[in-house]
Amino acid sequence: MMKSMKIIIIVFCAIAALSPVFGCNQSPSSSAKNSTAQPLPAQKAGPVYSEKDIPKFTLVAANESTYALVVPKETTGEQLEALVFNLRDARKGGYLSRLIPPMAKAEKSGDYTVRVYVFTEKAWAAGPKVGKYMNGRPSNKADEEFAREFCTHIRANYFYTALPIKKNETGCAGAFEYDEKASRERCSKELF
Repeated sequence: MMKSMKIIIIVFCAIAALSPVFGCNQSPSSSAKNSTAQPLPAQKAGPVYSEKDIPKFTLVAANESTYALVVPKETTGEQLEALVFNLRDARKGGYLSRLIPPMAKAEKSGDYTVRVYVFTEKAWAAGPKVGKYMNGRPSNKADEEFAREFCTHIRANYFYTALPIKKNETGCAGAFEYDEKASRERCSKELF
């Protein structure tokens, strides 16, 4: 009985993750339909979440391999975590392109580098601000001040790269701040 319940939950989660209700209403490109996910080393298992746990989002900006999503202001921490795990599951399952469109250059490789920032404020998810943050120089005082402010508006993020680096996938939710040593955001709750 327990084994059949686990199978039902897994199947439900797979079906729920494929549902367009969870993502932006972007249709996948025809070449993205043929992409395949690369196997990953063992990772922490994510929580089981239901359809109502994953907040609806809008894709506001896409710049190279960086995406900015906006969720409703009332989105809870648990919903943000479910969204981050959903992005990871979609990437591992080969259907991330149903949630966010792959960048043209990376489509040929079948898997791609992706960095997703989640905001509740559309103004901070706008392309120019995301671009300024991604292209900022740590040695420039104005860029560093902007990065500090930008990080306080991030609610969650997801990062994956197919490159063989030590930690090729991360997901965070919670409070963010600028890490001067890394010249990048640091979050209060790392999920994986």
